[in-house]
Amino acid sequence: MSQIDEDELLEAKERAENLQGRIENFVDIASGVNHAADCRITEERGYDIEKVDGVTLEDLPLGEERIRVEGTADSVDDAVDSIDDLLSGRVPQDEQQRVWENVQTSLEHAESTLDDCGEEEVLKQYGDEQKQEFWEASEDDFENVDEEDDDR
Repeated sequence: MSQIDEDELLEAKERAENLQGRIENFVDIASGVNHAADCRITEERGYDIEKVDGVTLEDLPLGEERIRVEGTADSVDDAVDSIDDLLSGRVPQDEQQRVWENVQTSLEHAESTLDDCGEEEVLKQYGDEQKQEFWEASEDDFENVDEEDDDR
């Protein structure tokens, strides 16, 4: 592991673990926002929830963004595993530089995707605790509607 400094690897691991949390947080918020929008649009348009057609990805405020960000999660997880392999010496010396470059590429791609999908704006608009409670309350309201329908 002489080619790559251990401190660099530890910094990259911290960066990757931070990215894992950011990705999870974004996906959770986007899922809540999209679920609330899906329920609202379904009700407004009178869609039959038993049918497959209905609310489209374009109708959801964070539909594409959620998919794009979630799509980076596996590569970041793989980057963490690769860093662990590099730290433990499980990667042959002649492969270390290639593996390290792949790690860097994966982390840069995930960060770029979060930026492209407006992570900062999403957190400002939907991320604070008060707004998160609103989304959870909205989900509870729609769950209660489903339960009322079952009683009929």
